[in-house]
Order: sequence, then C-alpha cells, then structure tokens
Amino acid sequence: MLAGVRDAVQVRLEQRPSDARLLLQLVRIHRALGDLDAAAEACARYLAAHGPAPEISRVHGILSGKPAPATPGSEPAPVPFLPVRDVLSPAEQAALWTAVEALRARLEPSAVKWQGGLGVEPSVRRSLRAPAGAAVTGLLLPRARAAVVEHRLVEALGISGRLTEDRIEAEVVAHLDGGCFGAHTDDGYGHQGRLLTCVYYLHRRPRSFSGGELLLHDVPGRGGAEEPVSFTRIPPHDNSVVFFAADVRHEVLPVTCERADPLDGRLSVNLWFHGTRP
Repeated sequence: MLAGVRDAVQVRLEQRPSDARLLLQLVRIHRALGDLDAAAEACARYLAAHGPAPEISRVHGILSGKPAPATPGSEPAPVPFLPVRDVLSPAEQAALWTAVEALRARLEPSAVKWQGGLGVEPSVRRSLRAPAGAAVTGLLLPRARAAVVEHRLVEALGISGRLTEDRIEAEVVAHLDGGCFGAHTDDGYGHQGRLLTCVYYLHRRPRSFSGGELLLHDVPGRGGAEEPVSFTRIPPHDNSVVFFAADVRHEVLPVTCERADPLDGRLSVNLWFHGTRP
C-alpha cells in the first residue's frame, strides 16, 4: 500500500516538482518503506527548494550521520538513530561468523519480561537467543565504543544519563519463520539500567529470509497526535549496525524463512550499554 502511495506522490511531483507538502510526504513514505537513501535524496530536494524545516532537517541530519535529540512538538518527531554500514572488514566478518556459528547449539527460545513475569511468550517475542560471549564481543565492542565517542551518541540521541564502562549486555539472536518482537522499549520490565541499544546485523549470502525490519516509532506529538506514517523502517543489512536510545519504542517485523537452521535466519548481535540516570 505504501509503495502505491509513493508512486502516486512521485507522479504528482512530476507536475509540481517543488511542492513542499508533496516532498514532505515523499520523505515520510520513503523512511516508512525503509528506503533511507531515497529519503535522504527527498530531503535534499526539499532543502534545495525551500530551505530548512524542522522535520526535514531532523531526518536529513539523521540520515547524514548527524542525529540530534528529538524535541516533542505538536506533531510526531522522528527519533534520532545512527546507522552505520560496512562495520567490519571481510576478515573480521569471517571471524565473527565463526564465533556465532559456535553458539548455534546454545540458542534457546527467547524469554521476555511481560506483565510482571519472565518467560517465553511467542505472541510478544519469537526468536532464539544465546549470550554473545567474548569471541563475539571482542570484535564488536571496540567498534561500538569508538562510535559512541566519535558521534557523541549520549548527547546526539538525547540520552539522559551517563554510560558506565563496566556494564554491557550482549546476546546473539536468530529470527526464523514467524520470528518477531512486538513494540517495546529496551529499558522496561527490570532493564531500567539500559541507556543505549546497539544492534549489529549479519546473515548468510545469498539471504535466505525476508522481512525482519526494525521499526523505530516516532516520538508522539503533544496530546498523542499521530501521523498515518510515523515510524522509520530499518532493513537488517549484512554487516551494518544501528544505535538508538534504549527508551525508544521499537519492534521487529515478522520474518519469512523456509529453512530451519538458525544461521539461515535474521541474525543480530544486540548490545546494551548501561549507565546511571540523573
């Protein structure tokens, strides 16, 4: 449906190429479809024609690797996040894959804290997980820590608090057919110490699954106002990572995968940086 709306907007833009409302719609639709490169191009078109505007400038900054904290207003605001591609070298990717492969036998159904208890609840979260271990974190943590410093992520993502070096959680997660995780935040239900989420994606090539995109929900506007499209979809590209604040509402969309081997599914390494809040 969104693809059809995008096509209709693009046809109208052929007659009115500088129309501000149509360009804004195009930016929203592209980010909801997960076509972030096209969203960045639409932002550039808007800025060239009309100059800075709050939502356009925010999205352009995020997609240019310069996120800024979201300020609640009368309308929903895109949450800041930092996407990074080509995180590891080919040799490092091979080493990470070997480390993840060694964890295959330790993968077990993911538990979730839900309605006051801890247990497996497939209607909320359906995946397999295992603690990441030193071989995995040894490859990813140095890159993640460097990005936190280089991009000043505590400030850029609007995190209220200070990260501590001595507490980082790490897990490997596999989503197979039907795998998903409903809308949630990472700092609730007993995880209040989490401040920053980092998700690294990897998969076999050619890819054996579809779906599994990450949805980051926009910050609601005052009075709970919502737009019909108020989220950013992030595809799980191999050797990519995304950072966002642990209190951001997000979800993992359902996965389709015909194979039973967890390593054929949507794989991720999830890192959570803990800290203290004021």
